[in-house]
Amino acid sequence: MTEIVKTTEPVKNIYTQLLLAQAAIPTIEKDTKVQAGPKNYKYASLPNVLSIVLPALRQHGIVFSSTVVTGTGVAVNDEMIQLGTLDCSLYYGETGESIKCSM
Repeated sequence: MTEIVKTTEPVKNIYTQLLLAQAAIPTIEKDTKVQAGPKNYKYASLPNVLSIVLPALRQHGIVFSSTVVTGTGVAVNDEMIQLGTLDCSLYYGETGESIKCSM
């Protein structure tokens, strides 16, 4: 049998605060266009995304941090392309919790 425990105090951890922040973020407009071959694409630029997301995160005590980690270069069609990763972190100051990812 499952027991449901009700409390008057809200649970505050990074996941509940992130959920509240996400609920406050509106649909983000695709403000940039690019053509790749015969196709045209629209996407939301990083400055546009951050201008909307960061205030919602701050409102709920979450700090966003990112770092580009430069990797090695590879030649593609006689051109050197720099490879690397983007490390991102979310920190919740009230509990010290964090979420990290690398892409």
